[in-house]
Amino acid sequence: GGGGKVPVIPDYIKNISADEVFVENYRGDIYTYPQPKE
Repeated sequence: GGGGKVPVIPDYIKNISADEVFVENYRGDIYTYPQPKE
């Protein structure tokens, strides 16, 4: 399931790599999203 809505601002973005973005929701749960392919 999803972690709810997460604002895309620097405080919520934990790490950005070439392949993935790691974001943290208000509960401290970390979610990984793939970077778009070019």
